[in-house]
Amino acid sequence: MTVAEAKTFIGTMADTSAYPELSDAELDQFVGLARRPDADGLTVADEEWTPTWDLAYAIHRALELRATKAANAYDFTTGSQTMNRSQLMANLLKAAERWKARVNGSFIVDLTKPTPAGRVDENNTAKPWIFNL
Repeated sequence: MTVAEAKTFIGTMADTSAYPELSDAELDQFVGLARRPDADGLTVADEEWTPTWDLAYAIHRALELRATKAANAYDFTTGSQTMNRSQLMANLLKAAERWKARVNGSFIVDLTKPTPAGRVDENNTAKPWIFNL
C-alpha cells in the first residue's frame, strides 16, 4: 500500500471530508503515525522497509481529532427544527473506540539502549525489538 492509498483509506474510513473536516496536512500526520515495522523488523528509516501500516490506529486518531473539533458544536433551534450538533462529538468518540479495538499495538524499543545478545543481524547490527500487544 502506498502513502497515497493509506491516506485515502484513512480519509474514507474516518469520513474526514464531513464536518468537522480534517485538512490534508492533518491526514498526512496520521499516515506518518500509522507506519509500523515490516515483517522483517525494518522501520521506515531503513531503505529496505516494506511499507507497513496500522491503519486502525490512524483512523482511531483521526476520529478523535474530529471529535475534538466537534466539541465546540452546540445545539440550536430554528423555527420548528432542532439541530443536536452536540451529539456529533459523542458519536465520533464511539466510532474512535471501535477502531481503537482494532489497533495492532506494535511498538519499537529504543535502540540506543543496550540490546541483549542474539538480537543482531549478520553484520552485528542491532535489530529492533518489536512487540505486538
